[in-house]
Amino acid sequence: MSTILVAVDGSKASDAAVRGIVAWAARKPVETVHLVSVQPRLGGYIGRFIGPRARRCYSREQGLRELAGARGVLEAAGFAHATHIYVGDPVEVLADAAEHLDVDEIVVGIDAGNLLDGVLRRHMVGRLIRRARVPVVVVNATPPRPAPGVLADRLRPTFSG
Repeated sequence: MSTILVAVDGSKASDAAVRGIVAWAARKPVETVHLVSVQPRLGGYIGRFIGPRARRCYSREQGLRELAGARGVLEAAGFAHATHIYVGDPVEVLADAAEHLDVDEIVVGIDAGNLLDGVLRRHMVGRLIRRARVPVVVVNATPPRPAPGVLADRLRPTFSG
C-alpha cells in the first residue's frame, strides 16, 4: 500500500492527475492520498494594504476552491484522503510536504496541449524532480494525438470518376 501526494491547483491537469490515481489503484493499492494546494505568497504591495489575517483567509479560500474537484473525485471512488493548503514556492513546499507526510511518490499533472502552461509546468516539474527525495510521476492531461499522416491518410476523402 502506498501513500501519494498530489499537487492540486484546480486545473484540468491536476484533475487528470487525480483521475490517474483512481485508475492506477486497480494495479497498485493506495492507502492514502494527500491533496496539496500551494498558494502564492501575497507580499509586496498587497501586504501594505491587506493584513495578515485577510491574506490567510484568502489563501485558504483559494486552496479550498482548488481542492474541491479533486476531493469529489476521490470521495466518489472511496479513497481515504487528506487535504493540505500551504503558502510559498510550489517546488519547495511540495518537496518539504512529501518529506513531512512521508509519502511514497508525488503526482503532478501537466497540460502539454497549452504551450505556455506546458513550458512553465515542465520547468516546475524539473525543479521538483531535482529537489524531491521521492519519485515524481507526471500525468499528461492532453490525450495523445495520432502521428501526422497515420490517421490523416485514412480520413482523406477520395474521389472517383
